[in-house]
Amino acid sequence: MEKKTEILTFLGRRLATHPGYRRIPAPGGEVDMRRTIRRAMSIGGVPVVLYYRKRQFTKPEVFILCDLSGSVAPYCKFMLTLVYAMQEKFKLVRSFAFVDAVTEVTGLLKNRDPDLAVQDIYRQTRIWQTGFSDYGAVWAQFYRNYRQGVTPKTTLLILGDARNNYKPDGAEYFARLCRQAGRVIWLNPAPRANWDREDSILRTYAPYCHKIFECRNLRQLETAIRRLWNGHAS
Repeated sequence: MEKKTEILTFLGRRLATHPGYRRIPAPGGEVDMRRTIRRAMSIGGVPVVLYYRKRQFTKPEVFILCDLSGSVAPYCKFMLTLVYAMQEKFKLVRSFAFVDAVTEVTGLLKNRDPDLAVQDIYRQTRIWQTGFSDYGAVWAQFYRNYRQGVTPKTTLLILGDARNNYKPDGAEYFARLCRQAGRVIWLNPAPRANWDREDSILRTYAPYCHKIFECRNLRQLETAIRRLWNGHAS
């Protein structure tokens, strides 16, 4: 349990902070030419003193979209535990659940056991209307209802296997959301060998994602975090 908490905390910190556009004074790094020249002009035009600046770290909002369809049932508890832990530890997290419809479940996950929370999600929401996952419908609905909250400070974290039951992919809506967001990271719990086979259409969404990782256990989550930290591709 301690190991899980440590990994989830590290992931949350990695997703919840990144360099912003605003720069602030710093003891080293990039030379702040404006301050350096201004100081030089006040002492005869010789840049004796160098001033430095760095990017100020911002805390963007993290939107977690979690697939709760039947095809990810074996991994559902792991994914909900991840969502629950991140939401508990970090304030700027909003959680959404989807099957063939999507809704915000941030409130349902507060101070709740993940097993009980998923029961409440099924009982109190309408994310399961036909019983089959429909990513295209989900992206369209999410774009209509929640796109106002997606900004360049937003990280979209998607947990799902991209199995779409041969329905329209809604890629145009997904692309618009990705263009609005600062980063898009997809954690796919399905074995990599099953990606893009049968009704899996991950390759349709991949061009709009910054990183995609196979992730269904703590070991793979730790690997994903390390690659995110080092800037490696999926």
